[in-house]
Amino acid sequence: MKKIQKAGAKYLPLVVGLILVIIAVYLFAVKDITVTSSRECGDFVAITDYTVSEKQAEDTPLGFVQEYRMTLNEYDGESTPHLIFYARHQYVRVFIGDELAYSLMPSGENRIGKTTGLHWVEVHLKNSDLGKEILVEITPVYADHADRVPEFLLGSELGVYQHQLRTDMPQIVLSVVAILMGLIFVFFGVLRKIQKKPDNTLVPLGTFSAIIGLWRLTDIRYAAYALEDHPVLLAYLSIATLMMCIVPLCQYAARNHKYRYLADGYSIATSLVCLAQIVLQLAGVMDFRETLTWSHIMIVVGVVCIVIGALINRKYARRDVPMVERLLPLVFAAGVMVDVVIYFAADSSSDLLYTLLSLILYIGISGVRSIYNYLHQEKLLAQKEAELAEARVAVTLSQIQPHFLYNSLNSIAELCRQDPEKARTATVDFAEYLRVNLKSIQTKTLVPFMDELVHIRRYVDLEKMRFDDRLNVIFDVRATDFVLPQLSVQPLVENAIKHGVCQKEDGGTVVIHTDEAEDSYRIVITDDGVGFDVEAVENDGQVHIGLANSRNRLRDLCGGTIEIKSEIGKGTTAVIRIPKEKNR
Repeated sequence: MKKIQKAGAKYLPLVVGLILVIIAVYLFAVKDITVTSSRECGDFVAITDYTVSEKQAEDTPLGFVQEYRMTLNEYDGESTPHLIFYARHQYVRVFIGDELAYSLMPSGENRIGKTTGLHWVEVHLKNSDLGKEILVEITPVYADHADRVPEFLLGSELGVYQHQLRTDMPQIVLSVVAILMGLIFVFFGVLRKIQKKPDNTLVPLGTFSAIIGLWRLTDIRYAAYALEDHPVLLAYLSIATLMMCIVPLCQYAARNHKYRYLADGYSIATSLVCLAQIVLQLAGVMDFRETLTWSHIMIVVGVVCIVIGALINRKYARRDVPMVERLLPLVFAAGVMVDVVIYFAADSSSDLLYTLLSLILYIGISGVRSIYNYLHQEKLLAQKEAELAEARVAVTLSQIQPHFLYNSLNSIAELCRQDPEKARTATVDFAEYLRVNLKSIQTKTLVPFMDELVHIRRYVDLEKMRFDDRLNVIFDVRATDFVLPQLSVQPLVENAIKHGVCQKEDGGTVVIHTDEAEDSYRIVITDDGVGFDVEAVENDGQVHIGLANSRNRLRDLCGGTIEIKSEIGKGTTAVIRIPKEKNR
């Protein structure tokens, strides 16, 4: 029953989703209603019959004005058409006969630039305007727009609006997807930071995605309809987002420390260039638009940095990273470069579909994989914690050997008749020994070495009750200011006593020594016992629980290592090294 429930929870949503997709495709392909209308939305036509001239004007930004003259003798559409065209950073005046019918000029409140932004000019015409000469004066603001000839349209406002919406719809959809993906990734990144599990990938990747999506939304012509009352804001927002969009992408790509310096250097350089653009804009020396070439140069430099970073990351990447992910930066860089070439070749940035498509691919795969990796890491951490818990139990059980309990209790019982005071001390040591062992099951943190040392002394005292003069233990403690996993040293001491000196007829000596090196702390357990063949023991196929758990817990919890050297007939030396950089 549980298997059926689990299978239903896994596959039922997939089946329902597939059915909904099939229904959606069917409804999209089949007409289920019939619409008949005798009045369609107003259409529009392009005006091609006009003359162009240029006259000098000293008080204009470039010193000249372009004049377009046309005459509308008839119109087959609606009775009140509109003259419509798109103005990009241009001053506009429209005269019908001797009447000034339309004017687009900078407001007196605009103190941080001379542009009028991106704007749709819509001049309402009357039937009485037929036959009159229409004069359109266009004053270019920037030299790179001086040779642009506007496309004059005659017809319905709604028709032009719907046409532009259909034209820009692919970019609108992709831009919105990029913004939403960016916000989702930033949310996950901030959430992980709140959980004190910060990452260096999701926030910059999401920031780049949101910025690039916002840039495309503000750069398309349809945006001028959406923000028709704020064209200057639209123009500045478009250029500002373009200036800084590549910086978070470089920071995201800087996952290898060998590439970090290059990414940081590029980020600083781009920020300085943007700062210079802002200063020149506010000072009235050069507008953002006039320094746009600087932004393009920095973008190209950024793309080169990303390619270099991709090659570096590919060289040092883990083998489990798919090749598709390693090549994603190159795919995105190729998309950007194609659109940059198109921009300079066609002098237009209204169709950056290559960039947007490669962006969605790049961010989608990279971001989803990052989130998957984080979730997978959480699973691995939970699994590791479970393994450590099992290791603590195994260590505890390995330390509380039945024969050790029997021998300790028998020794205490014997002392009760011979030396009651010593028996009382031994009983307290034995109880405390058991308490610490059982407590270690719940202990997840590192403990001070002094606590471990006290526990080792109790264990040694209990063993000396049995072996008496055959066991001699020397404590040469010269460093104590460090922490380590609980019960990680005792198994080595126990091995030195049980399998080392106590295997000799006349016993021997165990020395427990600690010291401090420049980069680590050392714990050295030396005995002059019977010794053993280290290689033979490691390859005997048996599981040495105490030693294996000590080695694993030292490695996982504080980066420690255990090195064992032994010589048959001479004794054994076990060295624990705990790095200072991980010992807090």
